Amino acid sequence: MKFLEQEPSPKFDFCYIDGAHNWNDTGYAFFLVDKLLNPGGLILFDDLDWTYAKSPSQKDSPHVKRKPEEEKTTPQVRKVFELLVKPHPSYHFFFRK
Repeated sequence: MKFLEQEPSPKFDFCYIDGAHNWNDTGYAFFLVDKLLNPGGLILFDDLDWTYAKSPSQKDSPHVKRKPEEEKTTPQVRKVFELLVKPHPSYHFFFRK
């Protein structure tokens, strides 16, 4: 928030997104990073294929057990990448490690 309030806003060449691994938080993180990334800058998304269902530390937790099956088994970071990043007109060079 403070970066966006600054005039001019700082700009970054590289941003690493490693957050809550869900659609809402990762999608919002991308939205914010997009506002602060220099043209031609890079974004690295961690854990593209992570799911609640495969997480050793979370799969048996009460909050995950209450989630719908689709939410538990969908790699939500990948969904952000496929549905928000790839179609975005500012991004065109994609690679996987």
